[in-house]
Amino acid sequence: MQDILNNPEQILEEDGLKVDQGTFVAINNKTYLLRIYINDLVEPQKIVTLYVTSKLRKYRQLSNES
Repeated sequence: MQDILNNPEQILEEDGLKVDQGTFVAINNKTYLLRIYINDLVEPQKIVTLYVTSKLRKYRQLSNES
């Protein structure tokens, strides 16, 4: 998580929150996307939620449409 926060592959905005996201490969050799929703309107910034998904295409497509 810290690597993606420090160097996200993509930075999006959804519902007024910044979304940092990046991929990683798990022990099972499957690639996952970690999405971290951040409230950057407060100081210090606060992580609102984060989750892991295997649906890379869905969220990459979303980022291309934004």
